Amino acid sequence: MDFKQRLTSHALPAHGGDLQWAEATFGVPKAQWLDVSTGISPWSWPVPQLPPHVWRDLPPSPAKLLQAAAHYYAWPAKQIAPTPGSQWAIATVPKLVPLGVVALPTVGYQEHEAAWREVGHTIQHYDDITQLAALINNADVNYVVVINPNNPSTARASSERLLALALAMALFNQQKASLFMIDEAFADDVTDSHFAAESCPSNLLRLRSVGKFFGLAGLRLGFALASPEWAARLNAALPTWANSHPALYIGEKALSDSAWIQAQRVRIQQNAAQLQSVLSAHYGEAQVHSAGLFCSVFGEKQGLLQDFIHFAEQGMLTRFIACDRGIDKHNAILRFGLPGDRWPTFHSCFNKTLQACATP
Repeated sequence: MDFKQRLTSHALPAHGGDLQWAEATFGVPKAQWLDVSTGISPWSWPVPQLPPHVWRDLPPSPAKLLQAAAHYYAWPAKQIAPTPGSQWAIATVPKLVPLGVVALPTVGYQEHEAAWREVGHTIQHYDDITQLAALINNADVNYVVVINPNNPSTARASSERLLALALAMALFNQQKASLFMIDEAFADDVTDSHFAAESCPSNLLRLRSVGKFFGLAGLRLGFALASPEWAARLNAALPTWANSHPALYIGEKALSDSAWIQAQRVRIQQNAAQLQSVLSAHYGEAQVHSAGLFCSVFGEKQGLLQDFIHFAEQGMLTRFIACDRGIDKHNAILRFGLPGDRWPTFHSCFNKTLQACATP
């Protein structure tokens, strides 16, 4: 069998960005790939040459970083925990609460479900915010995870709606453990956030990532925005020197660069609109959905998997996700990150794929 016969959804990598797998599977040298499989910004904040002491000395207090984060996220510094990437919080939070029932999106970043299952919590899935509201109103769950915008479905709920749900959950769970966790890893492309710390319930926990919007995934830096109690609990759970000295230094500078942040939002919005237009012209407008840093095409497994293979043969790595529920009438998603400054390469790969698909 060749790779086309052996390749199934089960053989695919667990995450995007695995160019070693792509090179081994398709034979295209690693340096020649256009990788649009991750949703990480193709434009990185321009990291300056770091002072020698940043490499030499142990990490200092994160006070300066927290002040920059407090300004950027409009959240009190004392209620922020700096984490080694949002992934650390995803893996750690389920260990800090009593065993219970957690509501998770049917389609979403799978590390959430893996972390809750590993500890022994009971999983209750919901397809959309309306179903989640019903679970909360019936007091069927102790904990809630919302991915906003959802990766990979792109579904996005307003902060007002989520705050109302968090408040309702706190009300219905007064006598037992309660947590409403929102993964906002891809939320930085918009400024529509009406979460004010003074009006948020103590069960609300928001996770933010520096890696996606700032194009600095290798920095492994994120934040948990929470109540004083939850911030203290997460800070206590952090290992010694959880954030490297370069992460503290670069994170502070990047979060404080308001001119670059504004330009980045414009770049992302323009690129996202262009990508959505190209994909809609081929797949149909109703099947293409944008979350800013990535676009997702909804469709059938066989067709989208074949498209994934054809794109890879041209040296463009996308992200194929099989889904049996939670995305309307479809059972698969093909996710495209932004091409950034490599639109000629993207168009070349895309057009060659269309030609290959049209050839009998």
